[in-house]
Amino acid sequence: MGCYAPLELPPPPASLAAAKRAAQRVHWQCFAQFWAEKASKRYKDLGIGIEKRPPELQLPRAALGRLLAARSGHGDFAEYHERFKHDDALLTCSCGRRKEPSHFYFCCEGRKAVAHPWGQQPVADILTKKTGFTAYADWLGKSQFYTAICRRH
Repeated sequence: MGCYAPLELPPPPASLAAAKRAAQRVHWQCFAQFWAEKASKRYKDLGIGIEKRPPELQLPRAALGRLLAARSGHGDFAEYHERFKHDDALLTCSCGRRKEPSHFYFCCEGRKAVAHPWGQQPVADILTKKTGFTAYADWLGKSQFYTAICRRH
């Protein structure tokens, strides 16, 4: 056949862009598997998965911080302060109840300041669904809950 025979060349190497996309895809799959195995109990109970662009990142920074604290349990809460022996921390709200991640939902003083916009939605929906945490952020701004009612110190 001579020069008319098809050439047996190895496939060309991936382009830099294709290699980068493949690496990102593998990284994302590994992270999703890690999250499924290692997510905290609170996040598993709330059913919070991972997203590349979670909608809660559109919240104002202060509201996002409060949302993440309520989801994770790491924040200005009585149990957290007791666990880490913060002796100077205020463990109760102005209403007299212990500070807990879901206290905003049950606090009578917060409800008096501004009515809850989420109605009968469960706490889990407020912390995980876009309509819930958007209403939560709006309510935090109007009620000044963490600056006037359930203060840090």
